[in-house]
Amino acid sequence: MKEKKCTRWQARLIAFLACLAHAGLTLAVTPACTMDKMQLIVPDARDAEDVCLGAARVVTFFAEHGLAMKEPVHLEVRDRLPPNSSATAAGIFLAEKGQVFMLSYSAFRKFGHWFNTPISRGLYQSLAAHEIAHAITSAHFQRDKPSVHAREYFAYVALFATMPESLRERILKTLPGQTFDDESRLSLMVYLMDPMFFGAQSYRHYLNMNPVQRKAFFLAVLDGKALAE
Repeated sequence: MKEKKCTRWQARLIAFLACLAHAGLTLAVTPACTMDKMQLIVPDARDAEDVCLGAARVVTFFAEHGLAMKEPVHLEVRDRLPPNSSATAAGIFLAEKGQVFMLSYSAFRKFGHWFNTPISRGLYQSLAAHEIAHAITSAHFQRDKPSVHAREYFAYVALFATMPESLRERILKTLPGQTFDDESRLSLMVYLMDPMFFGAQSYRHYLNMNPVQRKAFFLAVLDGKALAE
């Protein structure tokens, strides 16, 4: 069967869902994920829907902060990540190639829990948002090698900000912490010791800022003036 493509992404993924149903494919290139610069390859239609929901949410989130998808991104869903990936990773973004690889939902479920929460479709959508957030923000950094915690700050803020509210509240309760405005508490050491706690704290830091402060902080991180090595 020939692979079919839909013409454009429409609001709320209506065009994507209609196209996917019409194509009847297990290998899909979907409008919700191309958005002119993004291509999805996935062996399961339900996984494609979840990944595209995550993609749509995170693209909208960053657009509201003035960060568009500048470079083409290729996202592929597999039962295994590329060699040399961490054994605990469920997704990976390869900046030099503009590629995102994610586990299939069936492979992801074998983790049992993620963010101290049983694996669900909602979490899978958030995994997609996290990886695509890396792809979007990577092109906006003004330094060739931004710090690890700077890159992860954006990805985790986007993950939590685009997560369904009930799921977000449940996860944050499992990772207790306080809102704060001191970026030194988002260090590389904190990330390396507990990435998920770092993610929750990054979101709390984001919540503690007003829109003007968020814009200024985002620019400072992208310029290498905040969350630097």
